[in-house]
Amino acid sequence: MKIQDAVKLAVEGNPLYSLVMSTGLANLSAVARAIKPLVDAAAGKDVKIATIVKALERLEKSLMRSSPRPEDFRYVESVAYSGMAVAEGGRVDLNSIYSSGEPFVALSDGAKTWILAPARLLGRAEADRGLVKVVFPRQAPVGAVTLLVQLMRAVGISPEHVLRHDNQIYIVARREDLPGILSLVERVKKLAEGIR
Repeated sequence: MKIQDAVKLAVEGNPLYSLVMSTGLANLSAVARAIKPLVDAAAGKDVKIATIVKALERLEKSLMRSSPRPEDFRYVESVAYSGMAVAEGGRVDLNSIYSSGEPFVALSDGAKTWILAPARLLGRAEADRGLVKVVFPRQAPVGAVTLLVQLMRAVGISPEHVLRHDNQIYIVARREDLPGILSLVERVKKLAEGIR
């Protein structure tokens, strides 16, 4: 198979790549590195990253005209909370955290419960985590979590947890990743509004 055809097949096989390329959420070198194993297998040889980037450049113009638009993100609002920490649930008074009115997330695997809350409420000095809350006007759409996780990973952000509840998605991540996550959500929102 020709390299251009292999690149097109790899991009069309995963709508995330089309979205990432059409919105500029990741540069073409990042996309090329992600699809290289697929291109190598389809082309039957070791293809250089620069060659894949050239093929992506040719493909990019057609993708910008036909890329999917995440319409459900048009009216989202997002907010970030910094200065969060994690503690085991058995050592934390959940009632006092709840009554504080501060944002928090409780996670359980059935055996243990972990609480993400402002570090001061947990009596912790380290505040290395953050929380991004994405609020939809109605029920958060099915697939929104997957889309956000794929987009975050495409730009090098690895969230610890992404949870969907009613009309909200909660993203737990390292504190330093919060600006990148907010920027990403805003870019998806602008894409949905038809603004690049």
